[in-house]
Amino acid sequence: MEDVINKIRFALLGRPKKINSSSIFRGVSKTKNGWDSRIKYKGELYLLGCFKLEIDAANAYNNFVIDNNFPHPLNEIGA
Repeated sequence: MEDVINKIRFALLGRPKKINSSSIFRGVSKTKNGWDSRIKYKGELYLLGCFKLEIDAANAYNNFVIDNNFPHPLNEIGA
């Protein structure tokens, strides 16, 4: 099943999952309830929420970085 998920990710995003990471996106991690989105800046941890879809958590991360002018790189969403 994991192989099928990785093939779908690669087809949609054009890249495989990062090594030693539960998500291919920066600031996104898998939990028992879905996908958490979080970011740390200047020692402060910002919990952005728990999402059913990995891509929604990645979008929340990107939106937070943009809205707050954080110097973090954005997730590349889409091929």
